[in-house]
Amino acid sequence: MPIVRLVRNYKFPEIARQSPGCSSEWKGYFFTEEEIPEADYLVVLNYPLKDVNCKIKKGGSVLIVQEPPLERNLYNREYFPYFDLVVSHFDFPKVKIIHEQAALPWHINLTYDQLLKSDVSSLEDKKDEVSWITSNINLFPAHQLRLNLIEHLKNTSIPFKLFGRGFNPIDDKIEVLKYSKYTIAAENFIGNDYWTEKIQDAILSWNVPFYYGCPNLGKYLPSNSFIPVNIESPLDTVSEIELAMTGKFWDKNIDQLSEARNIILNRLQFYPRLVNIIEQLEVSNKRKNLFIPKDPFNKSLLHKLISKFKYGNGK
Repeated sequence: MPIVRLVRNYKFPEIARQSPGCSSEWKGYFFTEEEIPEADYLVVLNYPLKDVNCKIKKGGSVLIVQEPPLERNLYNREYFPYFDLVVSHFDFPKVKIIHEQAALPWHINLTYDQLLKSDVSSLEDKKDEVSWITSNINLFPAHQLRLNLIEHLKNTSIPFKLFGRGFNPIDDKIEVLKYSKYTIAAENFIGNDYWTEKIQDAILSWNVPFYYGCPNLGKYLPSNSFIPVNIESPLDTVSEIELAMTGKFWDKNIDQLSEARNIILNRLQFYPRLVNIIEQLEVSNKRKNLFIPKDPFNKSLLHKLISKFKYGNGK
């Protein structure tokens, strides 16, 4: 069985739970976060927290940038030349890059097996209400948009329940999402092919999300498994919510919601997505020793000058 060494810059959430039996296996590949000296492939999520040394197949290294493509995250490009394939929204010369969704893990505390077992017959506790798990942070314009929508919702007859830091803290999102038919999911970054656990947690919990985020989400999921809204216009968003609930959108589109769950669980979530990416690699049975520093952007001036001369400035 091919072994994939996995390196990431975050500990939460646990990723093994997204595989059958929490086995860290998918379609004949075994993934491990152990610091093993040799593997068949190496996959790094965002960047390593310590230097990485690993012997792998030639052509077998992948970097997946899961952070949003904001200017403050441009430092990620310093890692690109170390890898055979990069999944990112940033471009870089002489590096093979694919611009696709980055397989962020879900946050609800349920395993793949538990989610796969859940079906329509287990949803009798769901109510015709809207949940929203967010926070009262107000540092950036996106935060203000959310707080503004909250105030508008409070002045309607929509059955609306608010949870999260600064409102009604919870330990696990599923505690809320298992009871609602609808939820609001608002991303922090808006751009094609970038979506996060916000949409996954909603759909995997059998909620139709009123979704503010990835403009081309329909490329990935059935169109009636979510409802696009623009929270920059709170009055229009409120109207969309009222229309959906009055028209029993959840009940009428439960089949599409079920299809979306299956697509996420078996095609788009972390493990199937990584296997799909790995199988795009052109590898040989010859092995190479791969070294990836934890901080390539803090290396010597000479290193930076060589890198700039060899690879250019990127885009």
